[in-house]
Amino acid sequence: MKHANAFVALVILMASCATEEPGNVSDTIADQYSRPDYIDEIFRRVGTNEFSYPISQDDWIHIQRLPAAGREDRHAEVADWGFVAEHCGPANEDDGDVMSTIAALAAETRIVIINEAHDRPHHREFTRRVATRIAPLGYTHFAAEAFEPDTLVNDESPYARTDFGNYVNEPVFGSLVRTAKELGLVLDAYDSNVGNSERELDLEEAINRREERQASRLAEIIADMPESERLLIHAGYTHAAEVPIIGPGGNPLDWMAARLKRRTGIDPLTIDQTACLSDSDRIQLAAPSPRHAPGQHDLMVAHPALTFADGRPEWRAEGAITKVRIPGELISQSARTIVEARYVDEPMDAVPIDRVMLWPGESLPLLLPAGSYLITGFHEGSDEHASTRIDIGSQLQ
Repeated sequence: MKHANAFVALVILMASCATEEPGNVSDTIADQYSRPDYIDEIFRRVGTNEFSYPISQDDWIHIQRLPAAGREDRHAEVADWGFVAEHCGPANEDDGDVMSTIAALAAETRIVIINEAHDRPHHREFTRRVATRIAPLGYTHFAAEAFEPDTLVNDESPYARTDFGNYVNEPVFGSLVRTAKELGLVLDAYDSNVGNSERELDLEEAINRREERQASRLAEIIADMPESERLLIHAGYTHAAEVPIIGPGGNPLDWMAARLKRRTGIDPLTIDQTACLSDSDRIQLAAPSPRHAPGQHDLMVAHPALTFADGRPEWRAEGAITKVRIPGELISQSARTIVEARYVDEPMDAVPIDRVMLWPGESLPLLLPAGSYLITGFHEGSDEHASTRIDIGSQLQ
């Protein structure tokens, strides 16, 4: 983290809740906080202008990072940009409860691989629920493609750190990691940075090398585990394919799951979340997607279309969550503001519990469970930022 030279304004404010009063507010904070490097990276990656078709690389990054900035509402306005789920139809057989089906199949193997679209935080929430359900079955390790190499070494914090990886530095992924730690799961990184020499390779050869490295590292992880222990893997998109699929050059490629299956002799339970849209307002098991090869995944999980209230996804406001109105004093009236909420006893390198980027004139709530929080607003183009502390009581549910 870099240390801001400018004086940091710490404004003590009464933060009101969109539906309830948030509880007691501290009457004093006397400290100076650093501005994390990633704040300016988010501002840089999330563009200020509208984009046009065909989607450019910069546009793609902008679209992908919008959810990490808490703007799934703006993300939802983008039509058919290439990674949009479609209606696949229900599964042929009566699968009953989705989570019960997953748990039953997870009990029959030592490896579960579940994928995500990198711009869909609700996929991470579903993986968090899967981890909670299957941990009692002996799933003791959680490996994520998103983890940066070496960042997990000697980590004993109860939260996810912002340096764990770009995708991890998003509140829902942070919640997934926090839950994995609460469950006592060992966190494992298995992806690796691409060397400069590999950047010059043909795309298919680069894919082959990366998939082989991933599978090799995961095979090492499971070889070091006792036979009674099991491994949950969270990957992106096609890395979870357990049969060869056609690559960008038109040739069939083995991706990570297929290579891991061959290396270990273990038939993993592979779960796709990226291709299918639910036919109802609940999560369903779907029929195989036409865009996938036969046998590519064991289960197709179909999520319902997102709905929004006050600019935030309604699924995130379910349960014991309080909507907290952001005080105007934390927000710039002339520049964009990133507002983050952390537990008061956690440092600035903890992935925040919630984050939302506001354009000038906007007002969106934070979504927070019970607890004591430091809420900070970072302004674009300025090192100055303002903070306030709020206490949300458990009775506000």
